[in-house]
Amino acid sequence: MTAADDLIERVKRLLGGDVLDSHSQCGDATVIVPLAGARECLRRLKLDPELAFNVLIDLTAVDHLGREPRRGRPHSVPVSRTGAC
Repeated sequence: MTAADDLIERVKRLLGGDVLDSHSQCGDATVIVPLAGARECLRRLKLDPELAFNVLIDLTAVDHLGREPRRGRPHSVPVSRTGAC
């Protein structure tokens, strides 16, 4: 198991059913949560003493302009611990 896979498992334990999907690629861990629960998930990641995520690196989303309903895949929010690569 890679460090990214280990991190994903720890995040899944913390967030439980809020995790819709996850993957690791090139050493990066990605966890997908629904937009409606993103703020609470980020708060829990920040306040958890084991994970202590406190730097938002990137926020991505899908927007289908001109299509109704105007929804795509859930938002992806990569975060990192201070000093971690």
